[in-house]
Amino acid sequence: MRLGYPLFRVEYNGFTFSFASLNELRRCIDVLGQKNLPRPSELARRRSASRGRANSHWLSRLPSTVKSWRYRQGAVDYLSKALLTFERALRE
Repeated sequence: MRLGYPLFRVEYNGFTFSFASLNELRRCIDVLGQKNLPRPSELARRRSASRGRANSHWLSRLPSTVKSWRYRQGAVDYLSKALLTFERALRE
């Protein structure tokens, strides 16, 4: 029997991404995979709970090294592979 909530962690090139669900991981892959990142304030406005505060969105909290296109290209590939691994493990 499993207790508690799942936490999915993926370490890539010195940074650890943490997700409470696979949907969060999928959304992160979608956002980081964009050549031009959306503004955190734009993403925050879409969430009703945040009331549009840009600093409340996870994207605004990432280190600048993680936001570079070069880093994100590798991270998105790695996160996508991790997603497949997590999905397979949950099916078993």
